[in-house]
Amino acid sequence: MDCQPRGRGRGRGGRANRNEEMGLQMNSDGFVFVDELLTHKQFHSFSLEDVERVVATNDKQRFKLCHHPEDGRLQIRANQGHSVQVTDLELRAVALDDPDYPREAVHGSYMKHWPSLRSHGRVISENGVLLTPGDAAGMLLPCYFSRAQRLKPSPCELELH
Repeated sequence: MDCQPRGRGRGRGGRANRNEEMGLQMNSDGFVFVDELLTHKQFHSFSLEDVERVVATNDKQRFKLCHHPEDGRLQIRANQGHSVQVTDLELRAVALDDPDYPREAVHGSYMKHWPSLRSHGRVISENGVLLTPGDAAGMLLPCYFSRAQRLKPSPCELELH
């Protein structure tokens, strides 16, 4: 549960983000100190045990909890869903023959967007949420979709073309 040494700098260009608006300092690798978080008025009613329970039981593993390597203070960050660029996020390239190479990527959207997704593809977000650069226009083209499914109100396959 220890972290690699990281700076205390802000993310991309010092751009304001929700943590700064709340008065919390986010490390360059996306971590916030848990003791600072728990003293914030929005979170003061929660305990360290509450934080540990949420991290341990979140089925999508949305959070990482670890000790800062220099002072040992406990830190937390979101593993996904960053609304700001995190400059020192722990990403590594994955080769096609790597056992960790994902065989399928899943993207969720609303059905109202399906006609546009089917005909034009998906725009890659500013912070690369789909983890691919896409084409020259930043689009992930429909020819790369292997299948599409509607999940609600009842699951069914959608036509790709």
